[in-house]
Amino acid sequence: MRALIIFVFLCEFAFGRSCKEFEKVADYLNTQKFIKASRDHRVLKVEAHLNVDDLNQARTLAYRFPAFKDLGFGNPGGEGWKVYEGRMERSVLNGKKVGWEIKNENGHARIRLDWDPQKGAHYNLEITEKKAGKSETHKLAINFLCQGQKCSEDQIKKMAENL
Repeated sequence: MRALIIFVFLCEFAFGRSCKEFEKVADYLNTQKFIKASRDHRVLKVEAHLNVDDLNQARTLAYRFPAFKDLGFGNPGGEGWKVYEGRMERSVLNGKKVGWEIKNENGHARIRLDWDPQKGAHYNLEITEKKAGKSETHKLAINFLCQGQKCSEDQIKKMAENL
């Protein structure tokens, strides 16, 4: 089953991606490899990220990200998930529906559309696992382009309005 899921994702990313990029996507689709990569990036104080070509690829990858289900949170937007609204006052996304979040006995998970001047448009995935009284947060940014270029604030605002 896992191989089928990876194959479906890879097919959706077939154009414009090198084999190295395919391997990186495949690694993040394996929950244990995602957790290890997240830990490694945290130690290096850099953000774990994937680069994809457009909003559709980013949204598909983000909303079907296996770690959400594998770690006990189900699928974003499904049972128990609540709408998440942008909270940064200076952001064009403030007060807009930008994603979903869930809190349960397994911890907390969130998926949200975001934009900043350096990265441009991206989805942030955050999963905080609770195990044996301790918690650990795993993060991933999925960066995407708009017609082959960095998305503008206006473009990301329109995306959020259509969410």
